[in-house]
Amino acid sequence: MSNAVGGGQAAEQGGDSPKVIVVAAPKGGVGKSTLTMGLLVSARQAGYVAVGVGMDPQNSLQRWSSFREQQRSTAQGADLVEVPVTSLNVHDYRRLRAMTGCDLVVVDTLPGVGEAINSIISLCELADLVLIPTSSSPMDVDQVMPFRKNVAGNKSWFVLNSANRRTRSFQKAKFGMQAAGRVCPIEIPKLEAIPDQFLRGLTVSDKGEAGCEDFGALWNFVRYELGLAGRSQAA
Repeated sequence: MSNAVGGGQAAEQGGDSPKVIVVAAPKGGVGKSTLTMGLLVSARQAGYVAVGVGMDPQNSLQRWSSFREQQRSTAQGADLVEVPVTSLNVHDYRRLRAMTGCDLVVVDTLPGVGEAINSIISLCELADLVLIPTSSSPMDVDQVMPFRKNVAGNKSWFVLNSANRRTRSFQKAKFGMQAAGRVCPIEIPKLEAIPDQFLRGLTVSDKGEAGCEDFGALWNFVRYELGLAGRSQAA
């Protein structure tokens, strides 16, 4: 992994060391990659030099980035913001702080912890912010609460993904997680348009589709938590 990333000036607040967001969960299929992609695009659209780091062996983030570069090479995709993505082994997490030339690093982690648990704990300790996505499924909620306590720590926020605010399971999950830790006030709704963008290398924020306001609100929440000032346009 290269330490340098071109394409803009590093944030004044962080000097040469970028802010690090870790998106982590104890199981796959809860929206880690989806949140990572959405935050990267929203940050770039807001004028920050944001870099994605994929630690998932399934290479979801890297594949999305490859699809995105294919889109950007076409006339229809020429206006898409560039989102650099690189790979990193979870055990090499210390290298994140050595990255220069970027304001923000968003890390898409493993689908579980397993033998990498000590590195995941250290990665979360290194991070400026940890986001723990989950659905409102009782099975998912049952796993994320001890994960937050034993792995992610006090820098973490639960983020309800694929949320249907009208269901009883949503309300029950939200109240239960509030007793176990901090719950992000922004939920990502369950919309087909959100996962449908993957194979095109896009997010709903690229074309202003349904759900883009929710990702914009999530980015503003993250930006506030990190103490980053607003910017007017993409770098």
